[in-house]
Amino acid sequence: MTPTANQRILLQTDLGLLHPTPEQEVQLDHYLSMAHAAISREGVQLNPDAPEDDALLSMYAAWIYRRRASPDASGMPRMIRAELNDRKIAQAGGSA
Repeated sequence: MTPTANQRILLQTDLGLLHPTPEQEVQLDHYLSMAHAAISREGVQLNPDAPEDDALLSMYAAWIYRRRASPDASGMPRMIRAELNDRKIAQAGGSA
């Protein structure tokens, strides 16, 4: 998965990295790819043309980024868990 410019900008803004170095850009792309893989393992297929999926991907990547800085942090934020569950229900044919 190659992150899009919009996905990277959403993540940079969330993390307050408005002018990242080239090295930080590589790191952010890596976290976006990690988030995409983790979301896929949850059984959620992301639509590259859906702004809400870009937002979910960047939120997840930001959580991964912050979690590495604070290893004793608790589990996944409820907001992300709720978004993942909503996507699962919608993709299973329910209404979310």
